[in-house]
Amino acid sequence: MSYQNIIIHAGGSIETKCYTNTLESINKNVINVNKNNSTNEIILCELDCCKLIDGYIIAHDGLEERCYGLHKQFKDTTKDECLKLKYDNIFTPLFFNDLYDFINKTKINVKFIIDSKDDLDDAFINYIIKTMKEHVNKIILQVYKKTDILLVEKYKLTCLYALWKCNCVAFNNDIKNNLEYITNKKINCIGISLFFKYYEFIDEISKNNLIQLKNYKFKIFLHGEHNINKCMNCIKDGYGIFSHKPEHFTA
Repeated sequence: MSYQNIIIHAGGSIETKCYTNTLESINKNVINVNKNNSTNEIILCELDCCKLIDGYIIAHDGLEERCYGLHKQFKDTTKDECLKLKYDNIFTPLFFNDLYDFINKTKINVKFIIDSKDDLDDAFINYIIKTMKEHVNKIILQVYKKTDILLVEKYKLTCLYALWKCNCVAFNNDIKNNLEYITNKKINCIGISLFFKYYEFIDEISKNNLIQLKNYKFKIFLHGEHNINKCMNCIKDGYGIFSHKPEHFTA
């Protein structure tokens, strides 16, 4: 089993809870996965990000707002306010300086895929560069459109091209053009994130979409909730997966 087949999803589950994106979740899941990582492969961990009034928090969206007991949106909240919060009164919210400290402290070969719930822009990327300092190469930006790809190229960062927001369309002319741009410009892209349903070949369109994507030779990671047996089958077929429970696949 290669660790390159697994992306720890939203920090991984902790105490049966998913999508927490918390300090405790990365401490549990990234460290546990690394215990069996004898070859020091890169561990991939996806985290979601929202913008505060005065910065950014690693958190999903309205789901976390409720779980943190907020009565307003993150965009109307300050970092100082968030520092006083706990997810379900237990878990600690994450910020980019926490990721920096985690990498420094653990020395684990990990990269964090950041899925911004706000549009990518120069201010966001400069915030990451300033906060992550010498560890900015440990950040992978999840991109959805051409303007995102151009920003990644501008700052010479790494991306994961996500298609699951494209109205469930896995392949069309826009996607084709973006993939060709990534390939021709040699942009550092670790792969494609796609809804799991295309692997299941629901219909001929889905099957043909997947075949066309595979022709680009990118690693395809399947995204969505699914059972362990389906995950194991897709890994045997050469795909990667987003997993809340990475320990099931990396032991």
